[in-house]
Amino acid sequence: MQTLELIHAQTRQAYNLAAQRYHDLFHDEMNEKPYDRQLLDAFTGRFAPHAIILDAGCGPSGHIGRYVYACGALRRLDLEVIGVDISDQCVELARRNHPGMRFERGDLADLPFDPTSFDGIIAYYSIIHTPKRYVSELFAEFHRLLKPGGFLLVAVKAGETEGYVANFLETEAEIYFSLFTLAEIRGYFDQAGFLLEFLEQRNPYDFEISNERIFAIGKKASPEGLPGAVEPAGYFLRSPRLGFRRWQASDFHLALALWGDPQVTRLIDARGQLSPEQVQQRLEKEIATQQEYGVQYWPIFLLESGEHIGCCGLRPYDLPGQVYEIGFHIRSAHWRQGYAIEAARAVIDYAFRQLGAKALFAGHNPNNQASRALLLKLGFRYTHDEYYPPTGLQHPSYLLAVAEYTGGRQA
Repeated sequence: MQTLELIHAQTRQAYNLAAQRYHDLFHDEMNEKPYDRQLLDAFTGRFAPHAIILDAGCGPSGHIGRYVYACGALRRLDLEVIGVDISDQCVELARRNHPGMRFERGDLADLPFDPTSFDGIIAYYSIIHTPKRYVSELFAEFHRLLKPGGFLLVAVKAGETEGYVANFLETEAEIYFSLFTLAEIRGYFDQAGFLLEFLEQRNPYDFEISNERIFAIGKKASPEGLPGAVEPAGYFLRSPRLGFRRWQASDFHLALALWGDPQVTRLIDARGQLSPEQVQQRLEKEIATQQEYGVQYWPIFLLESGEHIGCCGLRPYDLPGQVYEIGFHIRSAHWRQGYAIEAARAVIDYAFRQLGAKALFAGHNPNNQASRALLLKLGFRYTHDEYYPPTGLQHPSYLLAVAEYTGGRQA
């Protein structure tokens, strides 16, 4: 049985030979991969300003780290992104292509950095050159390098086989390739002590090798928490299945998963699918509304698992009349499970009993009959059609007065 050191030495030799060819083929691949861009946008949104990110296995292009750095610059995060690769030639090319970034040579099983050096690590198709029997060692090294609360993003190709492939990228080099299943990736995260927060498989693009892709994000547990534990979430409002908290600047990844989904936004915004920049603007607007008026469309989570499923809350409508507008957006994977009406009932009760609202206003896209049925079930009565600028349509509009909600009693 070959040692990990020998196999990685062969990987180093293969990439030394193929570095320029690899760069020529893949340096601009992100332009053609909207799924990957959205994933990296969301991953970048998890970090506070001045976070330090490691691009582990950066290759000769350093293009994944470069993309994350650019995402951070758009959000004024001032991230530091460091690339590391086993190949001397890859590091040399990466330094030449990106003179303003830092690149170092290192083996993923024994990286040249102190413990807890990084807020985030990206291993984008870099663990695939390690036999499966050794992959847990790479995850242990990633865990060592991450700060408590730091995040690890891993991308691999899906499958069950592993072994050597000859003539790597049209060179004479032989290199080891491993394909992985969802269960295997989940197991590596769990074994290393990460809290797995995201695991998804996508189909390959037409121009990619035919294997499906697997993407996973895990969080290093804080010292006081045990692996697998759900951290306290700071909910200010609860229903039987849901917890409500306030949006934070670090919630971009949640906002993007919600408002970046065209199934969610097609009936609430004429632009259809929102870009990451538009989602960021939406998140900032919600935070500003909370700061100025004490309300927003609050993010909601499953109490049992902590999973984010959407938002439901209030915004000012007629402040002198103490009237708020209620709204709810549920992530498409959680539709038809009763979460919208459960969340709305909790917010209605909060508005009347805690905020002293006199009435609640609501509207919906004229093509959204599900929202119409839900509002009527909640006790809202139709009053008029009202122009809604985000869609450019006249929205059927409804009102629920406090007297109607409490049966004539004061809230």
